[in-house]
Amino acid sequence: MDSLLPELAALEAEVRGDEAIGMAVGGTRLVMAMQTVKAKTAKTAWRTFLDAKKADFSTWPPDQIGSILRFLGAASESAAMQELAVSELSELIATPPEELPLTSEGRTDLIRKTVGQMAAKEMGYGSTRPFVDDVKQRVLVSIYMQYTQAGTEKGLAKGFSYPNRKGDGTEGVAAKVNNAAEGLWGPNKGGDAYYFELSDRGKRNAYQAITALFTPQTDPKARTLIHCDYLISVIEFRAWAETIGVEMFNSNVRMGNIVPVLKYDGFADLAKSTSISDGKNVVTTQPLSKVTLASESELVIGDHVVFYNDPTYDPLTKGDPDVWKLENAVVVSSGKSGLLFQGHGYPTPLPKSAFMNALCAKYNLHVARARKLIAEEKQAKGTAKAAARTKRETLYPRVLNVGGTWVVSGESTVTGTIARRPLGELTPATAPGLRHPRDNALIARRPVRE
Repeated sequence: MDSLLPELAALEAEVRGDEAIGMAVGGTRLVMAMQTVKAKTAKTAWRTFLDAKKADFSTWPPDQIGSILRFLGAASESAAMQELAVSELSELIATPPEELPLTSEGRTDLIRKTVGQMAAKEMGYGSTRPFVDDVKQRVLVSIYMQYTQAGTEKGLAKGFSYPNRKGDGTEGVAAKVNNAAEGLWGPNKGGDAYYFELSDRGKRNAYQAITALFTPQTDPKARTLIHCDYLISVIEFRAWAETIGVEMFNSNVRMGNIVPVLKYDGFADLAKSTSISDGKNVVTTQPLSKVTLASESELVIGDHVVFYNDPTYDPLTKGDPDVWKLENAVVVSSGKSGLLFQGHGYPTPLPKSAFMNALCAKYNLHVARARKLIAEEKQAKGTAKAAARTKRETLYPRVLNVGGTWVVSGESTVTGTIARRPLGELTPATAPGLRHPRDNALIARRPVRE
């Protein structure tokens, strides 16, 4: 389109205006180009042209639509694609705030930011529909992550907290579904790797079973009590259901084509080929793709990522188990400082540095405790020395003195290998962060319908 439109505009008006000849010579692509030149001559605003041609554009690649609208005056192809997505997702934008988090202005801004990032990455789509669906799914993942984490003040009504956590007001309470979702999900199964399956009642309306998990509760113990990876799995399922259509989702759960399970790696199920039916036709789709990126600049709003602590975190905390060997998070927005992330337990979106500082602070807390016990043992004498040693070995059994140097050594559940590191503070510069400590891969899970 970039070369065709100027060439067409240079022709005589009688030639470029004969759409019958255009259809015979170049088909719908040439006819659209002719209509574009006609609109340019008539000084038709590019947004007006977009509204008029929305139905026709549904089968066109977004980049070609961008070229057309840029020819008509759009500031850039990216700006044109942003307006296209906003136009196609008008229903999502217009949903009342009490039914969908963020204001309509906030959703519009989020759509524009998402499309701007996607356009910058030169993602290719064969037609508008998959492009718009990807944008919608990404935006919904961002919206629901923000919604589930809104605020920490006492008495706040929210749908999710962590199980058995004093700071959350759930000490002594195991993982559970929201009180509003009881009867829609089965009992807690699986021990440490707990999971919940839909009940027969839940299978009849799986979307209701999922949304019931989000029901705001002022009593923390009445909320859905799950960990960060479980929460992202739930959010991904909800976003996908709303993207393909609630009835389509529900009917395919009833048919057994979609099997939602509330588990730590539910998002992995969404990264498999899934056959869904509208009652007449069956199509194979993949709601999410696990992709390896070259750099963080390729991340886009809606991407699910993992922040990793040092692989020695497992052996370091073996005798004093603690959280934050990793943190599942979503790219929810962007600001002046770059991308903003959010995970379970973070009330507001934050830059990467905040996550890195939190992971390192938790690691260094245990380093300080181990060093304190080592110092106490060194200073103690007689039976007190033996007692101090026993205390150190009990709390930090994998902190070892090797040839006069204190090291942390032991198996990492993240890498599946023996990890070893001198006992010392961890910094964001030396922590794995968004790259897997096993192979340094930067992995994101995202919708890909290109």
